Amino acid sequence: MSDLHDIPDDVSIWALPTAWQHRNFDGWVDIDGGHDMDGNFNGFCRLHDRAKEVEGSAVYNFKKGAMRCQGDPCCHPGRRAMSLTNVITVVEASDA
Repeated sequence: MSDLHDIPDDVSIWALPTAWQHRNFDGWVDIDGGHDMDGNFNGFCRLHDRAKEVEGSAVYNFKKGAMRCQGDPCCHPGRRAMSLTNVITVVEASDA
């Protein structure tokens, strides 16, 4: 993720990550690639694509505070989206 001072002009301020989101998802989201009309950014899934092998393996929405896995099957079965807080909880639990 870019330094927040170097954000491209086509990225809306309402779609940008908070400081906490930036700290925890830096390098996992393509901020420079811009976002869609709903504020979704492409990125890598922190749960199943830790090697960052599949660009677009997840979609991040900082306004909604959610990550949506694009994997098939999804890495969090039963639902496509997971809160960013829950993503970090799962990542930290699996790293312990």
